[in-house]
Amino acid sequence: MWSIALVPSIILDLKVMRIILGLAFIIFIPGYVLVFALFPKIKDIDVIERIALSFGLSIAVVPLVGLALNYTPWGIRLQPILASLISLVFILSAIGWYRWQNLPMNDRFRVSIDISLPKSESRVENILTVALVVAIVISISLLVYVIVTPHNGERFTEFYILGPSGKAEGYPTELSVGESGTVILGIANHEQREMNYTVEVWLVNYSYQPGFDGKSDYIEVAPNESLNFTTGITIDTWVKPEDEQSWNFLGKTESYIMQVNKRAIRFGIYDPDAEQSGASGYVTVSATGNFSGWNHVACTYDATTREMHIYLNGINISNITCTGGDGLISTSNSSLYIGKVWGNKFNGTIGYVRLYSRALSSSELNQNYNGSVTINGLVSEWEFDEWQSTIKDKAGNNDGKVYGMPWRITDIKDMWFMDKIELRLNSTPVDIEGEWKPQWEYNYSFNITKEGHFKLAFLLFTN
Repeated sequence: MWSIALVPSIILDLKVMRIILGLAFIIFIPGYVLVFALFPKIKDIDVIERIALSFGLSIAVVPLVGLALNYTPWGIRLQPILASLISLVFILSAIGWYRWQNLPMNDRFRVSIDISLPKSESRVENILTVALVVAIVISISLLVYVIVTPHNGERFTEFYILGPSGKAEGYPTELSVGESGTVILGIANHEQREMNYTVEVWLVNYSYQPGFDGKSDYIEVAPNESLNFTTGITIDTWVKPEDEQSWNFLGKTESYIMQVNKRAIRFGIYDPDAEQSGASGYVTVSATGNFSGWNHVACTYDATTREMHIYLNGINISNITCTGGDGLISTSNSSLYIGKVWGNKFNGTIGYVRLYSRALSSSELNQNYNGSVTINGLVSEWEFDEWQSTIKDKAGNNDGKVYGMPWRITDIKDMWFMDKIELRLNSTPVDIEGEWKPQWEYNYSFNITKEGHFKLAFLLFTN
């Protein structure tokens, strides 16, 4: 019984001693040894001034040490602060001792206790001395009060998700239907009161589109005779450009090209014998305007009428008529590229690309724009909603090889409620010095029952 009763007293004494010694070490000793190093002579300054400067310089020096530690790999932590202050006190003490040793014996500063006021011919000096002592006592008292009665601090809740190994890594990201995954959910209550928590788990189906960065992302479709169009062509796409410079959207060297950015659209066919062809051998039609955001863009050429058109959201915005030559589009054995032309890249997002072997009419393009896809003449169709290292041709046999192209989330399609976890936690203090320990953790396992690209959403509610 006695040993049990004595334990709280011992702990209390240790805490009191820690506060007393810690205060002296922080607000007095660093400044005192600095004053000793600067003024080793007994007549440099009197005792009251020496004590006052010790407190003042300590309050100035200690924060500077913390500021310096903030720019080091060790940071502002208990052990680095203690080591730095001990080193500082040792160095200043050595400097002060060296200077003190080189002084004559009678000039050396010695500690003497005299509780009487210093003799002075001025009453004002006596009043100022008393005021200084009172100010020091009040400052120390306030500091002790702040330390022994700390502010409760900010109220908050920790909520975190870890991988199966208990670290912020190794999350299950690629699961097939029927497979299961596990994550660790954690909650810590620092609200300074008991709290009720509810965690809801939702399966979210996002709409994804490929992101072309304008630097290294593109798709290459191997040469195929089905991609050589001579008497007509339609390039039909849903596209969102991201800047006003990169616009090399699609191309097959010495055959046909299409370029798109926020301010311009250009479509070209390779027909060097045509009167409208430039030095590159391409006949081009272009349009300028504001093409920001998602737009349905279609480009057509008909060798019979020799007309080239650009359509924006079902409306014809530019056209020319070619003359000279045979009017046929040249063929080539080069690959078809989506996302680049002649080495230059496209910056933006693509919903789909369709290639037709004929020029679609205005009404047919309106149908495509409104979601009713024209099948007649459709050669290849690439929808940018699912791929790995290749993107499938849903209308033909022209699969494309993917280079780069990260996923970009564009919308939320559906959400399904999966689970709910309810719990009640007492408040726990934040221990910045001790080792971090979890208050509540739960191994949550889930099964994949649907095909698609999903994310798990964990929503935390409090009351």
